[in-house]
Amino acid sequence: MPDEREYELKFSIAPDAVPALTSHPTFALGRSAPTSATLVSTYFDTPDQTLRRHGLTLRIRDKNGAKVETVKQTSASTLDRGEWEFETNDVVPSLERLQETPLGALMDEVDLKDRIAPVFTVTVERTTKILRWGDSDIEVAIDRGEVEADGRHIPISEIELELKHGRPTDLFDLASHLVHDVALTLSLMSKSERGFRLLDRTWGHPVKAAHPVLDADMTQIAAVQTLLEACLHDLLLNLAAFTPGGDIEAVHRGRVALRRLRAAMTLFESRTEDAKREPLRLELKWLSDLLGVARDCDVFQSEIFDPAAEDPAILGARDLADHMRQKQRNAHAVLAEGLRSPRWRRLLSDLIAWIADGAWITHHAAADPSAPEETLADFARQRLRSRWRSLVRKGRGLGELPPHERHLIRIRAKKLRYALEFFEEVAGVGKGSKSYKGLQRGLEELQASLGLLHDHDAKHDLLHAECLGWDPANAAGPRIMFAAGVLSGAAPDTDMVLKKATAAFKIIRDSDPFRSDLTPR
Repeated sequence: MPDEREYELKFSIAPDAVPALTSHPTFALGRSAPTSATLVSTYFDTPDQTLRRHGLTLRIRDKNGAKVETVKQTSASTLDRGEWEFETNDVVPSLERLQETPLGALMDEVDLKDRIAPVFTVTVERTTKILRWGDSDIEVAIDRGEVEADGRHIPISEIELELKHGRPTDLFDLASHLVHDVALTLSLMSKSERGFRLLDRTWGHPVKAAHPVLDADMTQIAAVQTLLEACLHDLLLNLAAFTPGGDIEAVHRGRVALRRLRAAMTLFESRTEDAKREPLRLELKWLSDLLGVARDCDVFQSEIFDPAAEDPAILGARDLADHMRQKQRNAHAVLAEGLRSPRWRRLLSDLIAWIADGAWITHHAAADPSAPEETLADFARQRLRSRWRSLVRKGRGLGELPPHERHLIRIRAKKLRYALEFFEEVAGVGKGSKSYKGLQRGLEELQASLGLLHDHDAKHDLLHAECLGWDPANAAGPRIMFAAGVLSGAAPDTDMVLKKATAAFKIIRDSDPFRSDLTPR
């Protein structure tokens, strides 16, 4: 069976927004009338999810009585996946046909014959129409239904845009056109991932950062696309778990995912010449600010104000905690409003189109066109060492630097740590390098130490601002100002923290895992 590449985009849509989509003028460009069908998809795996761990999904889909067996394989891009399909009359997968897919190679290595079984089902009512957009035929599918796994259910309301024939650029152009007029929010979550997360009971919960494995043989464009899509996937997953007043980890994990995304964008900036990157960077900064304010409120509330409210010795601490809790609610409300806004939806559409295009990195041309292409490992070593040297240079005399400069050092250390994580498993860069691990450890310790000092400075500034803005005519004002003064004065042992930060900086300074004589080729 030939391997067909599948290019598709998914968007979540509220059920009450579907009429706006189906009445959109774009739908008049269809090649035929819409068709409807009931799709019941049964997904298969082993009890320990062997297929999922190897980037494979296996399903049998019943479409109004006609069955199709499908194997999908993830690639460097979540938008471009290998897909193999077979018509079938069976309700269980055919092991013979599976030999013709990448699953066949896995079956040769692992005994799957008696272990593959149904794990969850997806049932949707699908309305489909083929649109002509630009020079391409694009299928628009509106799905409404649910995922069921082990007796638990989650609803589905989404659309898929799939390129049937033509150019991927037309697919993204159509998506941008629709997002401008209809409340569509990008989703990088496949139905199979929803099913597995429902099965694992991780659906709707914050997730830690994914660590996609880069290969030294990857092109630079494939590597950066892999990183950007992984970070964007983490961001969307965590923001989907965010509800005002809910689990504050969703804000924290979402903020980390966004920081990693922005770090990945800047990592390759020396290889890019593109007018779209700067507007995207500014829009991501807008989201970063929303998350930053919400996260600061969460941390201060849970670590400072709420504990202080339980201390009877601090007069006014409970009043202050109540007052700051309202600030926290307001920050969450502003974040939630931003995530419902057309601005956010357009940002996602523009960002995924930019990532998938990749032309921004191919614009870079070597001075000598006949020279061999720079390998990913060579690029990573050069870029990481440049950032390491800049950190070492600017961090000299760390203990004597003013607070704002220490904060900038912390930001540089954080960006370098993210970059090191990206290339940790690349042969010739981080894989098997003890000095690489040492540098990572030093960066973590430096970031933690300087973070304590920065948090104290931020707390002091926040409390000072609250006292300045407080209405003295309010009866609770004097008590709140007293509590703010007490908490503002509570500071870490600066000398001890700076001593730890200086020791960590020395580890960083003395670690150079990018020297050619230390790096295996």
